[in-house]
Amino acid sequence: MSLSGTVEHIAGAIGPRGSATAAEIQAAEWVAAELTALGYAPEQQRFVGETSTYWPLIFAAGAVLLSLFFFWQPQPVGAGAAMVLVGVALAALVLHLRGRSNVLRWLTPNDDSRNVVVKAPAAEPSQPPILITANLDSPHATQGVSRPLLMLTLASMGMLVVLALLGIPDSALVLRQIALIPGVVALVLLAQIILAQRAPLTAGANGNASGVAVALDLAGRLAQRSLARRDAIIAFTGCGEVQAAGLEALLKAHANDLNGAVHLVLSHAGGNDPLALIRREAFTTLCEGDPQLVALGEKVAKASGIDAQARDFTLAQGAFSAGAQRGLRTIGLMRLDNEGMPANWRSARDTANTLNEVSLQQTADFAWQLIQAIDVEA
Repeated sequence: MSLSGTVEHIAGAIGPRGSATAAEIQAAEWVAAELTALGYAPEQQRFVGETSTYWPLIFAAGAVLLSLFFFWQPQPVGAGAAMVLVGVALAALVLHLRGRSNVLRWLTPNDDSRNVVVKAPAAEPSQPPILITANLDSPHATQGVSRPLLMLTLASMGMLVVLALLGIPDSALVLRQIALIPGVVALVLLAQIILAQRAPLTAGANGNASGVAVALDLAGRLAQRSLARRDAIIAFTGCGEVQAAGLEALLKAHANDLNGAVHLVLSHAGGNDPLALIRREAFTTLCEGDPQLVALGEKVAKASGIDAQARDFTLAQGAFSAGAQRGLRTIGLMRLDNEGMPANWRSARDTANTLNEVSLQQTADFAWQLIQAIDVEA
């Protein structure tokens, strides 16, 4: 199927695909059928994933408000309970923002999800593989929780821990009054989360069906012409919008096979903006990609006459960060405007008819040239 045909089917015929939902699984099954038609024997890796990225934040805000209630009780045990509860929530939230397992995620509602994975063997494999990933799910039509509010929440939770510690031996009213500040921050966070959670899902044409289209196109090319020295593993992952849970499951299941692998992350490939070589993600934590791959990408772009520049992505963290944090040599491909925003980012306008087919084809062609260049890299 053509690149635009893939996007039209996933974003149009299937439509919005929430994480760990029936629509996401429908997209996975359709991709698996397409890969089978190309001659592959796709693996459908089943896992349990969270249904929303917002539940851990809801639990964190709730922990702050409950701790505040405890803190206002007259007995010292109330202050002690507040200190323990908000301390645990703070530690869990830090881990959550770093993409690590934590108690907040354990409490999050979950359901079945799956990855679809195929391998295109190299002619004479002698180097670590190339892992190519794209997300199957689509996000809510909202910008979500801002980074400044998240940082303010962390700071206010730390403040509440200190106040509760001081309040164990000291029942001074002023400590309780100051503690109302973290409570206000928690209420603001909770209100923003509820609005984000209630927003409808997008059709997800540019994010993330365009990445799926490019990955499927690469699978078709690799079926016809394998790389020389590196196996190519193409993975279409579920729950990409929820801490890249599908990629996490894949990396855990195939840890030995992916040791030292190059990781090419494909997303937001069909906008009108210039092609960006993502070198790092920096939303709540800084995750560095591989500078040698970025330099190689710039070399390929120059030789091809394509306008592609090294950029940072600061609006969210996902598969790029998950791969980089686990030692993969990571680079991302997406299209960004001057402010670092993908086209129709988390918007109801993100439908198939808003994509630029020329840009989508150019991204696919560039990705093919890039993985060939990586294959012969010294």
